[in-house]
Amino acid sequence: MKGLKRQDTNFNKSIGPNMLTDDPIMKNYIALAKCIGGVVIDGEIKYPSISQACSAYKLYDSSQQITESGEVKETTTTKAIFKIENVTTGEVVEVKGGKAVCDLIGIKRGSISYYTNKGFKYKGTYLISRIDKYKNLRASRMRRIKITNIENGDIKEFKTIKDAAEYLERAEATLHYHISRKSVTNNHRIEYAD
Repeated sequence: MKGLKRQDTNFNKSIGPNMLTDDPIMKNYIALAKCIGGVVIDGEIKYPSISQACSAYKLYDSSQQITESGEVKETTTTKAIFKIENVTTGEVVEVKGGKAVCDLIGIKRGSISYYTNKGFKYKGTYLISRIDKYKNLRASRMRRIKITNIENGDIKEFKTIKDAAEYLERAEATLHYHISRKSVTNNHRIEYAD
C-alpha cells in the first residue's frame, strides 16, 4: 500500500537494540494494529491487508505466502522475460518483468502486450518479444487442443489454444466459444485433447 512504510526509531542502533522495532513478535503486533486501526495517508484513513502490513514491517518475503495453518509457503510466481531489440543499433537486451521494460524504453505498461503480440516496433526503434512463450499462462490456455477437419478427417493437436488459434487464423475467444458449444467453424471441430 502506498505510504505504508516501516518507521525505524532506533538511532542506527547506537544505543543498543530497540524492543519496539527489532523484536519480531512486537513487529507482528504493530502490523496487526495497523490493519485494525488503519494508517493515515494523505489525511485519509486506509486499512492495509495483512500481507501489506507484513511486507512493510519486513516480517516475511513477498515471494512467500502464509497458509491458514500458519505455515510459510513459497509462491512460484515468475516474471515474464522480455527481449528488447534496438533495430537501428542491433543491440539486444533481456529483462525480467514488464516494469523493467517500462523503465528501460519508457513504454506504458498497458502497451507492452500490444507491441509484443502484434510484432510492431515501439517508436519505430524497439522490437519487444517474450522469450518464455508458455510460462504464466492460465490453466485453460495450457490445455492441449485437438482440431478435426470435418471434410477429410485430418486431426491436428496443439500445445495451447493460442497455437490452435494461430493455425486457424481465429481469435482465442472464438475457439473457446466453439469448444464450449461443441460447434464447428470453417469445417473444423475444436475440442480439448485431454
